[in-house]
Amino acid sequence: MSKESPGKTSQALKGIEESIANLVEVRETVCEFYETHSCLDDFKKGVWDKSLKQLVSNTIAATEMVRAISKGKYEVLDSVEKFLNRSDSCAQQVYAALKTFEDREAEKLQKQLEKAHNRCASLIVAAFNRLGKQGLFQRQSAVVAVSNDEFHLNCSVCNDIAAVIKIGNNKQHQIFYKGLTLDTELPTNGETNNLREWLKAENLAMVHQYLEEEQNLDFGLDAYDPVLCIVVCERHARWVAEKPKIAG
Repeated sequence: MSKESPGKTSQALKGIEESIANLVEVRETVCEFYETHSCLDDFKKGVWDKSLKQLVSNTIAATEMVRAISKGKYEVLDSVEKFLNRSDSCAQQVYAALKTFEDREAEKLQKQLEKAHNRCASLIVAAFNRLGKQGLFQRQSAVVAVSNDEFHLNCSVCNDIAAVIKIGNNKQHQIFYKGLTLDTELPTNGETNNLREWLKAENLAMVHQYLEEEQNLDFGLDAYDPVLCIVVCERHARWVAEKPKIAG
């Protein structure tokens, strides 16, 4: 498999940087909101400001780790997840703080911040996953074949199991699927070899299409994002709620 061109990597990183710039703008708006509320004492304001700053700084750090990996510094692989999780933790603290105000302005800011943060995180995960698919480093498989009939799909962010697909044998023409929103049994016409081959080849786009069109599941393979081409667990699903367009 050919490696991704430096131009595409630079383009992906530029997209992340633009999203971070938007995140910084929203952060400043939230800081201004804090300043207008005299009910906040200096200690509480300081704690909340720190969470806001760390949200952005950890997002930037995760981006820099992706940049380093694209240049061959594979020793920082684990740092991407570490900084993303720290950023997510800070974001949850800020969301909780804004909810304490119980007014429309705070609610609007919380949604803006969440949208901006989710966009950054999804782009970072997509860039990281894209580098892995291009063979630039040893990447854990997105699909683990437990047996010829059972397959586990791993989250692209944390590698936890995000979904499980079990294919019935010749006498049991069923597909058992457990994902983010579904835990169900699906009938088949007895022909499941294609599904097995798609899973073994990690062709999740075809698995998604099969479940959505042939099995009439509203969300198809709900643990898979067809825009970013990544698998997400329940914990990280909100990062791809806003689906940015990926150039290249």
